[in-house]
Amino acid sequence: TVPTRGRKQKADVLPKDYPPTRPNDLRPNDLRPKDTKDYSSQDPKDLHPKLITSRLSNATNYAAIIEVFKRHGSSFNEINVTTAWSQLGKVRSNERAGFFRVEAPTLMLLLQHTGKVMPRLDARGIANACYGMARLGFEPARPTMVSLGEEAASRIGEFNAQNLAN
Repeated sequence: TVPTRGRKQKADVLPKDYPPTRPNDLRPNDLRPKDTKDYSSQDPKDLHPKLITSRLSNATNYAAIIEVFKRHGSSFNEINVTTAWSQLGKVRSNERAGFFRVEAPTLMLLLQHTGKVMPRLDARGIANACYGMARLGFEPARPTMVSLGEEAASRIGEFNAQNLAN
């Protein structure tokens, strides 16, 4: 019991093992996004954009990034698109040749989706998408990069050093 202004109340008791001390001790509720919406009932193809971004950011190779796009591409928003390009540009160059042959149709779909969300991209998103495409070196991406450049030129006042550096 804990005394409070002359009255006695039961103290809130936390489990002995709380807070967790190791990442593996985290409970499922500790891993939920900060908002309180329940995503468990959603169709797996329609993940929340934050969860898609998380999956893209945690992908370590081309196959994982492409798999996220294949499963959830219809739900991609502008942040997901720029994250996908940014992550694709970061993967090792020695994996690219075979990847382009196998995944060219999927990359073309990602390019089409990029064109659809382009008007909603902010300055940082334009810079990140262009950077990822340039690093990736996927030749069919050149027309989309030109379009992104034209979009950037029309909104040059939105750009600052921080947007370009990230």
